[in-house]
Amino acid sequence: MITTKYPAISNKAIWVLTIATALAVPLRIVGVSGEQFMLGLAVIAGLVLSALSTDVRKLIGENLTSTSGKLIGLVFVAWLVVLPFSYNVGESLEITLRTAGLVFGALVIASVLKLSDEKHEVLLKCLVGAAVFCAFLALVSLNGFHEVLAVLKARMDLKIHVVKALKSYATASLCLLPLVIYGGRRLGGKWQLAAYVYLPMVFLIIFQTGTRSAMAGLLAMGITFVGVTVLVKRVYMKTALVSIVLGASALIYWIREDRFVYERTYGDM
Repeated sequence: MITTKYPAISNKAIWVLTIATALAVPLRIVGVSGEQFMLGLAVIAGLVLSALSTDVRKLIGENLTSTSGKLIGLVFVAWLVVLPFSYNVGESLEITLRTAGLVFGALVIASVLKLSDEKHEVLLKCLVGAAVFCAFLALVSLNGFHEVLAVLKARMDLKIHVVKALKSYATASLCLLPLVIYGGRRLGGKWQLAAYVYLPMVFLIIFQTGTRSAMAGLLAMGITFVGVTVLVKRVYMKTALVSIVLGASALIYWIREDRFVYERTYGDM
């Protein structure tokens, strides 16, 4: 619980941060701007709370001076040391500063959420609901109704290349999948059902867009899941290993063959 001298302002800021954080990645469907706007809104709300609450500032300071914080800091120092040797110093500096800003913004958001246990349920419900709804819109757009995505992206001429437009969203959806499953299982009931429905929706989006990076991530996720299951339960070892090898081989072959079809049809991916 965050305590401040201005509870009305802090309560509104916590609500803004919670909802904006939950909606950020699902809104990748409208493009990078939608995701960045929500994350920016969440960071601003977090900075407001850090200005109002000593608890938030204290936790941010503890995280910055922790072992993990110091190691991350050393990475940025190393980047700055080699910066003068970069082919494009200006662009490299911009990337370094942008990455540092993203890491600090994530730290602010995480610190506020850690002190706001009462908002975790709202965060997970917004996350699961938004993820499933946006995935549904993506599938509708991919299957004959491209106007839906055109409207979401504010393309008033309704002309849009759906497959290309949703490639980055497909990758973001896969990254979001473990969090949606976790949130659904923690909430239970209809939210758990919605989270499980999200799983095949993500698979369909990945394969319909032909996003090879997402396919590779899907393969890695599957291998990790099977591997952890085998190590924990210690059963079906041979079957699991054969399944991993065959599955990896089949997917790699499919990606290599299918890429040429997509490149001829949709251009370079």
